[in-house]
Amino acid sequence: MLKRRGVKTALCLLTADYFGKLGDDQSWMNSQAALPSWSVAGKQIIVKDSSHYIHSYQPELVVEELLQLSRDQ
Repeated sequence: MLKRRGVKTALCLLTADYFGKLGDDQSWMNSQAALPSWSVAGKQIIVKDSSHYIHSYQPELVVEELLQLSRDQ
């Protein structure tokens, strides 16, 4: 089980809504949902209509989240 780490840096986890066989694995989905808790400012975004290469499917979202993380620092 993943434990909260209390990292002070913001964390944004972009998760594809389709991972083929991995997407059906409940432990994979649970680990993805738990990762943002490692940061006190963590969040997860499920990226619709994308698979592993989120930056190819939704480049604007990736850029916006990176800019937001840099503004929050």
